[in-house]
Amino acid sequence: MQSVISSPPGKACPVVIRGLGTIEILAFEHPLAGLQLVKGTIEPGETSAAAALRELREESGLHASHVATDLGISSVRGTQPARLLDPPH
Repeated sequence: MQSVISSPPGKACPVVIRGLGTIEILAFEHPLAGLQLVKGTIEPGETSAAAALRELREESGLHASHVATDLGISSVRGTQPARLLDPPH
C-alpha cells in the first residue's frame, strides 16, 4: 500500500541490490560526506515509490519501472540508528 506524503516531505531511498555470486548494493562516494546511498526528498503529492524511482534515475542514471518491495518508513534522529516506524504489510 502506497501512501502519499504531504507534509512535511520525507526522503525516499531506493535500495538496489544485485546478486551475481556475491551481493552488491548500489552506493556512491560523496567527496565530503563519504559513502552514501541514493536518496532524496519526496515531493508534495508524490508517492514514496514514485520518489524512489525518480531519485534512482536522477542520481544514478538507472531506470526502473517499478518498486519490487516497499521496505517501510524509518526515522533517523541524530546519531541513533534508523528504526522501522511503518513496516510493510
